[in-house]
Amino acid sequence: MSERIRPDVWRVGGGSWNGTVTALSFEDDANVYVLRGPDGAVLVDCGHLAGRAAIERNVRATGVEPAELGELLLTHSHWDQRRRRAPGSPSTGCARTSTRAARSSSRAATCASSARRCAGRATGDVAFGPKGGGLRALGFLCALWLSNLDDYVASLRRLAALRLDLLLPGHGAPVQGRDAVRAAIDAASETAEAYAADASLRDNFGV
Repeated sequence: MSERIRPDVWRVGGGSWNGTVTALSFEDDANVYVLRGPDGAVLVDCGHLAGRAAIERNVRATGVEPAELGELLLTHSHWDQRRRRAPGSPSTGCARTSTRAARSSSRAATCASSARRCAGRATGDVAFGPKGGGLRALGFLCALWLSNLDDYVASLRRLAALRLDLLLPGHGAPVQGRDAVRAAIDAASETAEAYAADASLRDNFGV
């Protein structure tokens, strides 16, 4: 089973995130996406070994064989996004794995995309988005676990300044439509700013 989000974007893996979305693979998996375009298909994150069979089955449901995936784009280094790429783990079938946190690009999706380091959440965070004003963006809005709150707030403010039509989170449901995306970012920003202003909370959690 896979969830078609747009004509060229599918969610093919991920847990239920406390029952808010349908579990497509191992319950502890982060969301896994397939993007298809004229130059091929890419996988965004790859989940845990326990979700491998379900994710591969769901990739095939999009019309793509796992061996045909041109790239694996890892958004960041948490185990639920990339455990299948641990040393000794079976290959995803991707020709290339990208964990580039500096500026970089990929042409495997419908439009050229750029990858940039996103400060605040975890070491190596990367968000993928349109390189030249397209309608597509990839990113994540999630809990403030292991975050630097000041960097997190700054990243959310930069994200809010973009005109995004689609938000593909690492957990939970994708957000579509410019107004809905902005509302989701604003809500996350409000929470992050309130936490950042709470000195006791920051002392207790070390953020």
